[in-house]
Amino acid sequence: MDPRDFYQQAEELAHGKPGADYGKRAVDCRTAISRVYYASYNVAVLFLTSMNIPITRRADSHTDVQRYLKNSGDPELIGISADLNQLRTSRNHADYDLDRTDVETRESVCFHVSKARAVIQVIDSCTSQSRRSRIAASILTYRKDVLRLP
Repeated sequence: MDPRDFYQQAEELAHGKPGADYGKRAVDCRTAISRVYYASYNVAVLFLTSMNIPITRRADSHTDVQRYLKNSGDPELIGISADLNQLRTSRNHADYDLDRTDVETRESVCFHVSKARAVIQVIDSCTSQSRRSRIAASILTYRKDVLRLP
C-alpha cells in the first residue's frame, strides 16, 4: 500500500465528496488528522528504509523517525522533523483526547492536511543519489556516535 492513500483519504474527509456529509462530523475531522500523520510517518519510514536506515516496528519508532530526520544533515528534512512531531501530537489528541474539540474543526483538518502535504513533498524531493547518500551517511553517523547503535 502507498501511504499517500492515507493522505488522499484525509483530503476527501477534509473537503468532502459531492453529495456526502464528509468533513462535517467530528469523527471525520479526527480521522483525517490521524490519517495525515500516518501518511507522513509511513512516507518517512519508506524513505529511510530505502536508504538502509533500520526502523524497528515498535512504539519508539515514531520518535526514531523524527530523530533521524532531525539529524539527517539536510536542512529541509531537519525542518519537517518538527512538523512530523506536531502531526503526531495532534494525531494523539484526535485519537485519544475525546474531550478536545480543537481537532474537530474543518480549519484544523485543513491546517494538518497542508502540513502533511509539505512533509511528504519535502521527502519526495529527496531524489538525487548524492543528496540521499549525504542524508544516509549523516543518519548512520548519528546512530553510531550518539545512539551507540550499529
